[in-house]
Amino acid sequence: MNLLLDLLAVLFPLAFAALWLLVTVLLAQLSGWVRLAESFRATRPPTGRRFSFVSGGLGSRTFPVSYRSCLSLTIGEAGFFLSLWPIFRGFRAPDLFIPWSAIERVEDRQLLFMRYPTIQLRNQRPTLSFYWAAGEAFNAAWLARSARKA
Repeated sequence: MNLLLDLLAVLFPLAFAALWLLVTVLLAQLSGWVRLAESFRATRPPTGRRFSFVSGGLGSRTFPVSYRSCLSLTIGEAGFFLSLWPIFRGFRAPDLFIPWSAIERVEDRQLLFMRYPTIQLRNQRPTLSFYWAAGEAFNAAWLARSARKA
């Protein structure tokens, strides 16, 4: 009986870690994070206004992967940085830097009392959304940038 408990004490954490890694890899793939990383992998540290514990969605419009309070968003002059908490990152979701020029359009959406931006990138399938204060700040930065261009 002791041998079985000892074996379980070793195998359970290993099985849990393997399952956790599998889920993070699947979410990165389903959301489109892996595809975005091919074009927008961050190569420098983020600079700008930083938001932690950001909630958002990434993926198709009909079935996005919801990242609740586990994103970090940094809005800078040249674009925005997006990263996942390390525990949710796995090895398939590196930090992203998306330049403003890569954005095709930003649509303002509303769900009950919450307004949030939905971002469509040029030549990319996944859409991104940010909620609450980070979404409002992103919208303000996008509108300010659009006004400067006009």
